Amino acid sequence: AFRRPVHRIRLRRPLPARLSTAVLDFPGSGETKLHARPNVQDLDRFAEEGDVASARALFRQMLESADKGSAGISQLRECHTLLIRAHVNAGDLPGAEASYEKMTQEGISASRETYGEILELCARHKDLLKAEVWLNRMQADGLIPCTATLNLILEHCETLDDASLWFNAMQELGIPRDVGSYNTVMTIYGRESNFLRTDTLLRLGEWVTLMRDDGILPDRRTYALLVDACSRAGNLVQMQGWLDEMEQRSIEPDRYTFTVLVKAFSEAKMAAEAEACIEAMRERGMDPEPLFYEMVVRSFCDTRNPQGAQRWVDVAMDSGRASASCFLPLIEYFAEIHRATEVKELLSTMEQAGVVYERRDIFNSIIKNLGKLGLINEMMQWLARMNFAGYADVQTYNKCLTTCLAQNDQKAADRLLQQMVSGGSGITESKAKDTRVMEATGDQDGIAPNDVTCGLILKNMEQHTPDRAVAFLFSMYTRLKVAPSVTHYNHALRACAHHGDTRTAEQLYTLMEHEGISPDYRSLDSLARAYA
Repeated sequence: AFRRPVHRIRLRRPLPARLSTAVLDFPGSGETKLHARPNVQDLDRFAEEGDVASARALFRQMLESADKGSAGISQLRECHTLLIRAHVNAGDLPGAEASYEKMTQEGISASRETYGEILELCARHKDLLKAEVWLNRMQADGLIPCTATLNLILEHCETLDDASLWFNAMQELGIPRDVGSYNTVMTIYGRESNFLRTDTLLRLGEWVTLMRDDGILPDRRTYALLVDACSRAGNLVQMQGWLDEMEQRSIEPDRYTFTVLVKAFSEAKMAAEAEACIEAMRERGMDPEPLFYEMVVRSFCDTRNPQGAQRWVDVAMDSGRASASCFLPLIEYFAEIHRATEVKELLSTMEQAGVVYERRDIFNSIIKNLGKLGLINEMMQWLARMNFAGYADVQTYNKCLTTCLAQNDQKAADRLLQQMVSGGSGITESKAKDTRVMEATGDQDGIAPNDVTCGLILKNMEQHTPDRAVAFLFSMYTRLKVAPSVTHYNHALRACAHHGDTRTAEQLYTLMEHEGISPDYRSLDSLARAYA
């Protein structure tokens, strides 16, 4: 969140009048067609686009018409630098280095801007060793990079050790460090730190002191970083101290700072303070995103204040910023206290508002809370929507199946299995000696059950006649392609024990040994009870 925008060295020298009238055209075939005289502005455009082929073609034309005398050296240097920039923007470090070598072979010395382009690409490639090599070559030419170039290298350092080396190198080379230099190093330090340790905030405070000793004052980004660090450490007192300092210096919080504040206050169950932050954003013309509303709604729910949470859900809807995430905290709250009517009303409101359910976790949360309330029909409807949206998976179906079985809703469980195996036609019923047998067809269009699914099904069959369990056990081999385990056989053996079916129990026990499945003490216990 604190990553600074890339600072590129720009060539802003006024162009000679004789080079300002060229026009380039790009036919649909992709070939480059050049008209009139070569133009530095077009070369700059190709460089910014990273179009190496077009930049090189134009560069050659310009090279042919360029003044080879001392008066044209500056123009040639600029053209070579722009060609190198094209390689840089294309991410082609070897090409940039080759263009540099060609430039020096032609007796044209590189400028600080030229080296800056190559150093930028080294930084983007996170090749700090090569960046160090080019920095040494730059120094050998009597040139020193600018602050923006070194800041860019700092931003691409992955460890605090690397960042510290380059940060200290700026001082050794006499390159002035600015607030961006400090912010980058502090950001990397925060990324590597454990904010549960008390010395982390102390160390950040030392960086701020060092910054002030260099005559540099913290900016908005610095304060946002410090506020975030205090929030993650749970130190709201020190966080308030930095906010007070911002106010004294008339530095307005930005969107990121407000995000940190709302998150910190929400997690601390300080709903009033989180609410005040969002109000302050609205007063400053910042349109809070759905995330802000979700956090403040959750904060009110955590403080057992559903009225306050509902008020902010209404505000989010009135402002057109309501998302499904804004409703979830209230749904979870009412499900926890078993208020099914309120949950239904919230879901109905979401439907009427046209809220989009854009994530799997949103569907899972709604389905989980409906199951918790025993609203099986509604749970099945939401599962169908989730499946239609492409978010349903076998784990979701297994959880719904567990809920159905826990609620003793056999019809819902059977319907769920039908949908699961073949999308609506995979569970068939047949009559065999007046006994209902469920057999999976294993249609590939459905969500294939796994071993957990099969275990849930077989467990539910323990109280039924053994032939149902045996039929499903065999369908695991033939249809579902799920290898039964000792747990699956034990469910079928319990069905045999429950009905005293010793013959089927012995057959299952023999089949287990034939399939290389070792019986456990539960298997033996069920076999013994079948004979009891």
